[in-house]
Amino acid sequence: MTHVELVLETIELLGHWELEMASRRLSPRTIKERVRFVRYLDATLGPAVHLGEDDLRSFLADCSRTKAATTQFNYHVVIRMWFQWLQQRGFRTDDPTISLGTPRLPRMQPRPALTDHLDAVLRAGNLEVQTKMKVLLAALQGMRCIEISRLRGEDVDLAAMRIRIIGKGDTDITNDLHSTVADHARAHGSYFPRRGWWFPSPIDPSKHVLPASVSKVLSEAFRRVGAPVTAHQLRHWTATELIRKDVPTRVVQKIMRHSSIQTTEGYSAVADDTSAAALRRLPSLIVGN
Repeated sequence: MTHVELVLETIELLGHWELEMASRRLSPRTIKERVRFVRYLDATLGPAVHLGEDDLRSFLADCSRTKAATTQFNYHVVIRMWFQWLQQRGFRTDDPTISLGTPRLPRMQPRPALTDHLDAVLRAGNLEVQTKMKVLLAALQGMRCIEISRLRGEDVDLAAMRIRIIGKGDTDITNDLHSTVADHARAHGSYFPRRGWWFPSPIDPSKHVLPASVSKVLSEAFRRVGAPVTAHQLRHWTATELIRKDVPTRVVQKIMRHSSIQTTEGYSAVADDTSAAALRRLPSLIVGN
């Protein structure tokens, strides 16, 4: 096959793969990212349909030197999916990923914001109404930036005290609404309508703000009060504080919308400060020069 024919072959097969993923109700974003990555493989390594085990092993080895561990892990997942699909559909007789092995993913180390950080930013007199709501949603509902950005008035039931959260991969979950979030929404009804986006784009109000915009606004709000806190550290604070309050892990998992209980359990080490309290009970020692 000529180079042009190989390129056309990849494009045609990606079209079939894309259609099949859509029929399984995968989110458009997930489908787009997977297809884009396979096209990247095609452009950098050669025809993505005919890559061999050595090609893929070298690619992943290079990723281990140039990419974050989570990025390398995610690349490996898509590579496996692509070649398994090719084999299952008869477009390849073999699966070159069988012997690759899965890249080791380092254990997550949560870095929660401190409650003092939250107190400082919420008491700041220059905090805008919408920015304060973003802080409350991130900290008291454990919402990600993408979830905050796409929140609509229809998703918040102030009477039943429930909130609908459209999460990663278009997961759709309804949780209880924290009373502080509800109070802030009632006090500023013009900012948080019963219908429509709570955080519309300033460029096109028919659309919501970008998740990156939510992240930037939150980081800047904390920076102004001298607190080096990111948006995701507020979510870490939520999980850590719930575990500190002896909330059952399964309940924390539901609130945080973790797909795996192991992710939730990763916050236990941070929340467990009993060892530090025990060490403080040891007598002080005088150390000479």
